[in-house]
Amino acid sequence: MDIFCRSPNTGKRLKGRVWPGVSYFPDFFHPNALEYMQEVLDPLQESLKYSGLWIDMNEPSNFCDNECTDKEALKYQDIDDKPDLDYIN
Repeated sequence: MDIFCRSPNTGKRLKGRVWPGVSYFPDFFHPNALEYMQEVLDPLQESLKYSGLWIDMNEPSNFCDNECTDKEALKYQDIDDKPDLDYIN
């Protein structure tokens, strides 16, 4: 269920950088977005009962100009804090 925004240039997931680091952006208009969010959040709800969520950084933000290249995205990372870019296909 791939609900993430795609690059018009490469067709791969659009890579950006915000406060937590390298980020990929969900397309909340995708027809499967609700199902995806339920799949991700249901296990959390089962283990920790909550009545609402604050999804921070939900506004359009990107610290890179346009898409981030690996080099551009990593230039702000500490050498000991390199993200694992391979876990998201």
